[in-house]
Parts: sequence; C-alpha cells; structure tokens
Amino acid sequence: MEEKAKKIRIGVLGAANIALRSVIPAIKTLPERYELVGIGSRNASKKQDIDQQKLIVGYDNLLDNFSLDAVYIPLPNSLHFEWVKKALEREIHVLVEKSLGCSYEEVVELNDLARQKNLVLVENFQFRFHSQLKYILDVVNEGKLGELRIVRSAFCFPPFPDKENIRYKVELGGGALLDAGAYPVKISQLLLGNDLEVTSAVLNNYN
Repeated sequence: MEEKAKKIRIGVLGAANIALRSVIPAIKTLPERYELVGIGSRNASKKQDIDQQKLIVGYDNLLDNFSLDAVYIPLPNSLHFEWVKKALEREIHVLVEKSLGCSYEEVVELNDLARQKNLVLVENFQFRFHSQLKYILDVVNEGKLGELRIVRSAFCFPPFPDKENIRYKVELGGGALLDAGAYPVKISQLLLGNDLEVTSAVLNNYN
C-alpha cells in the first residue's frame, strides 16, 4: 500500500495583497498537500483582512512556535533578507516574492545559507511558470527565430493613486530596478542565460 505523502505545514509572513488574493487561496485549494498553519502580522490590526483563526501576531512568533516546514514571504523587498535568513536559520524552506534581496551580497549570502542547510529557496516570479513563457522558450530553443541577438522587454505599472505605495519607496526596496525592473532582468536571464554583463544603462526621471 502506497504511503500517504506528508502534508507540508506552511506559514505566510505578511498580509500583502498578492498573498491574500492569489497565494493563500491557491494553498487552500490543495488541502491534500498543504496545511496553512498561520498568517503572520506585525500586529492585530489586520484582523479585518485575515481569517482570525489563522492570524498570528509577530513574524518571529510564527517562525518559532508553529513547527513549519515552509514559509511564504510576500513582505516589502527591504525585509526579505532579514526574514528569509531567519527562516533558513530555523531549518524552514522558503518561497519569497521577488526581489530576493536588495543587493548582490544579500542574495549570495541567502543562497549560500540555503545550500549549506540543504533547504529550498525559491524567488517567486509568477510568469516563470506560465504556459506563454514555455511557448516562447520552446520557440527560441528550437531555433525557429535563428540566432538570438537582442531582447527588448518593458514592464510597467499604471500610476498608483496611493502615493504611499511601497513601489514608490526606495527605503522599502521599491523603485524601478528592484520592483518593476526585476521582470525585464529575469526574462533576459531566461532567454539569454545567467552569464550576462551590464555595460551601460540610462535612467530617465519623469518626476
């Protein structure tokens, strides 16, 4: 008789819109694979947005006291390094929203730590798993376009009515490169490989 697979006990750090709208509902559709243990919040003020039975006040509280196998981290970019590192140090696998860190040094340290502890560390770019991207990669890899010499990519957000949106806050790791710009960088890597070098750049400030 085939042994039943162990459910993955997963927690969520933060009540970001993408977590509440997309990831948490997806977790709940797979009850045979995942047990949603709790949703960490800095304080109890998020009760109106979160199932009260799942609300855990304090990120450390969720990591330390609920026997997690994995954690999903949709916090602002500036908080990724701290909380990814804390989760890995506690032997917890991590799925974190892009960008993984705010510097090359942060990313190297987190990857080294995950490798050292034999843990899964995944930076979440939703489009990586989309059927449209698979089609594009198949076309390129099969040589239907010939030699690939240039990739042009643009990714934009409409203006946010909320001027306090984290994407407008450099101190939270928002801005053109770590937020919107991460998408063109990632698609360039997927199409051209990881051995890329930036030789020039242009910044246009429209403020």
